[in-house]
Amino acid sequence: MPGSNGWVPTAQRPARHMGFAFSGRPAFEGRASSFLADGFTRGDRLIYVADDPKACQWPKRFLESRDLLLFSTSEMYGPGRTVVAAAQRARFEATLEEALGDGYAGIRVVADGTSLIATADGLSAWLEWEAEAERLLAENPITGLCAFDATKAEAESVHMVMSAHRAVAPPA
Repeated sequence: MPGSNGWVPTAQRPARHMGFAFSGRPAFEGRASSFLADGFTRGDRLIYVADDPKACQWPKRFLESRDLLLFSTSEMYGPGRTVVAAAQRARFEATLEEALGDGYAGIRVVADGTSLIATADGLSAWLEWEAEAERLLAENPITGLCAFDATKAEAESVHMVMSAHRAVAPPA
């Protein structure tokens, strides 16, 4: 519930932009759940992005209150499967502004970007977004976990996207 989770000053928030390489859907969902739960205790609006997000796996009250927003990868990053860094930044800034206006302390985003790095162009675009996201998260009350399934993406691609993050989440 907005405001009831306790506001955390930006200086005390973990200004983290983490990468997470996982093996299989259960590992992603487990890490996503704990990552988002931590954000809820900090008063953040929660955002979950996956190719096929399933509302049934989340508490109905979080969805109804809009404490948690679910997006498909296409809804968040566009149907063309190529991320445009400037457009993505603008989208996250607008989402943050809305969340702050609704009384949240910030936003916490967990996104499975595996399908977005499947091509050379997609990987290049994602790496540009990672650089822009690093700046965006450093300047705003946003915490992000960028996740990639190591069983579905090429090892070199996963290595490159993990290297674009200052922090890497340990295995779930």
